[in-house]
Formats: sequence, structure tokens, C-alpha cells
Amino acid sequence: TSGKASDANIAWGGGRSLVAVWTDERRGMQLFDVYARRSPDGGTTWEPEQVLSRFPQNLPSDLFARPELIGDGQGRLWAVWVGVKSGRSSLYLCRSMDGGRTWMDPAALTGNSQSVFGHSLHRAGQRMLLVWHDTRTGLDRLYAVSSSDAGVTWTEPARVDHLPADSAAQTSSPAALLSADGEAMVAWQD
Repeated sequence: TSGKASDANIAWGGGRSLVAVWTDERRGMQLFDVYARRSPDGGTTWEPEQVLSRFPQNLPSDLFARPELIGDGQGRLWAVWVGVKSGRSSLYLCRSMDGGRTWMDPAALTGNSQSVFGHSLHRAGQRMLLVWHDTRTGLDRLYAVSSSDAGVTWTEPARVDHLPADSAAQTSSPAALLSADGEAMVAWQD
């Protein structure tokens, strides 16, 4: 029943279960939502799809796209995507602790963001790191949030690039690495 589907990601949910997430334009007119679907048997059969970008209240113009999915292979999954809600761009995260059978409500992670893009989500043990581009200062800058409890709680957004406030340089092409003891490294071009 898909409209225009794109941005597919897949991860092991545990055992032989697989979970796929993607962006779908079922509402038409370039209004996207993020969907998930689970297979309990390694892809032979698939359970009904679920809308991850569900909120208590959505405006008809809200859209959600570019999902990224990671799993630990033991039933825990994390999906993060770009969302434009009420005209403001943020990154949202959904967690599943049962291999993709159910998902917790989406949580916004990027604080007072303006226009977010180029996100990447990393996990090492219970620690997680989310890095993204943001234009909240009027220029492309890199920000990050982290979690030490498998995505239950997150730090406030922190600026990563350390470019001077008066610099006209733009950041691009970030790469990130996270160690199990919480050391994070981010490299980028400016």
C-alpha cells in the first residue's frame, strides 16, 4: 500500500527477526511519514506495518523522512529521523525494546534546532551518540547529543565543531565514532 517509498534501512531485531524502516509519501504532495515493518522469520513473512512518526497531534503539513535504524541484535532497536513539525525541523527518536513489535512514542532530541540534516546515530553498549548538521546560528554547524542509558535519556545539544562565532566557514561530511566507555570522536570538513 506504499506511496513513494525511499530511504530504507534494515536491522536484526533478535534471533531471526528483522525490522525495516523507510520513508513513505502515502499522503501525497511530498508529505512523508516514517514506517516500520517486522519479520519474525528472517524475511520470509512480514507483520503489518507501523507508523513511527505518530504524534498526539499532527498538522497536515508535518512531514518526516530520512530514517536511520540501528539494533543490538538482542531485541533493542532505535530509529531516528528528520521531522518538520509546525514548520520547525528536528530529529526524532523511537525505541523498541521487543524486537520491533512495539515502539515507544517519538522524542525530539535536537532542542532549539532550526534546519537539521546529515544525522548519524551510533551505539556502543549502553552509550549512544547522535551527530547532525544544524543551521540554528544561520550557518551549518555540527551538534551532538548523547545517552548513557540506551536512549532513555539524552543530554542537551552541544556544539561539536568549535568554529569561532564570527567564522563564515560551513561544516560538512561528519564522521563519528563512539567507544564503550563513552569517548566520542567526530571528524568533519569545514
